[in-house]
Amino acid sequence: ALLGKNGEYALAIPLLERIFDANPESKDAAYNLGLAYYHAGRLDNASQTLSRLRSPGRPDALDLLGRVEENRGRIGDAIIMYREAALADPGNEDYQFDYCYALLLASELIQARGAFIEGTKRFPHSPRMELGLGVALYLAGQYETAVDAFLSAMTLSPQSPLPYYLLGKTYDAAEEAQPRIFEAIESYLRNEPKDAWAYLHHARMLHARQQGSASPDFRAARLDLEKALSLDPKLAEAYVELGVLLQAEDRFPQSIAPLESAVRLAPDVSSAQ
Repeated sequence: ALLGKNGEYALAIPLLERIFDANPESKDAAYNLGLAYYHAGRLDNASQTLSRLRSPGRPDALDLLGRVEENRGRIGDAIIMYREAALADPGNEDYQFDYCYALLLASELIQARGAFIEGTKRFPHSPRMELGLGVALYLAGQYETAVDAFLSAMTLSPQSPLPYYLLGKTYDAAEEAQPRIFEAIESYLRNEPKDAWAYLHHARMLHARQQGSASPDFRAARLDLEKALSLDPKLAEAYVELGVLLQAEDRFPQSIAPLESAVRLAPDVSSAQ
C-alpha cells in the first residue's frame, strides 16, 4: 500500500502478485494487482486480472477495466465495461460520465447524446454532464441546443472557464443564440478572470459586430486581444485575430508581425499562413 501510494507500482507488483497467488479468490487482491498493472503500463496483465472481477460485477473494477481497454485501443470493449459499471452503481457520477465520454470518443453521437441526457437527469447539479451533452450536440450539428447545455453548465459552475470556451467556439455556428453567448461572456469578463481564451472570443465577437457598421471601430476588440496576450503570450490564435483585425483597419504592414508570431508559435494555424 505504501509503495502504491508513492507511485512505486513496479516495485509493488511482485508483492501484490504474491498476495494474489496466496488469495486467488480475494477481490481486493485482484483489484489492487490490476490497478498496479494499469499504472505500470502492463495493460494486458491488467485486463486479464481485472476480468476476473467482471462476474459478479464490481463497479470500481469494471470502470478500471474500461480505462484499461480504452488505453489498449479497444474502445468498443471499453464502452461495454463502462456501461456495466454505470449499471452496477447508477448513483456514481464518475461511472456514468466515463461511459458517456467513451461513446463520444467512439463517435457514437446518438448514443452519447442519449447517455448524457440520462446523466443530466440523474445528476442535475453536474456541470460536466451538461458540458458533455453540449459537446455531443455540437458534434451532431445541433448548435443552438448545444448552447443551452453550455449555458446550463455555466450556471452550475460560473467560475469555470470551460463553458465559456465552448460557448466561444460555438458562437459562429449558433447564429440565433449569439446574443445569449455574447451576454454570457461579457458577464464573465466583468470579473476580470485570468482567462485568455475568453478575451479572445470576446474580441472576435466585437470584431464581427463592428464589421457590419458603417464606421467600424475595432478599438475595444484590440484591447481584448492585448489582454488575452498579456495573460498568455503564446496564444497563437490571438495573434491571428490581431493580424486580421489590423488588416480590417487597412493597417496591412502592421499585421505582418502578429501573423508571423502566430506561425512561429503554431505552424499548423492555417489561417495565419
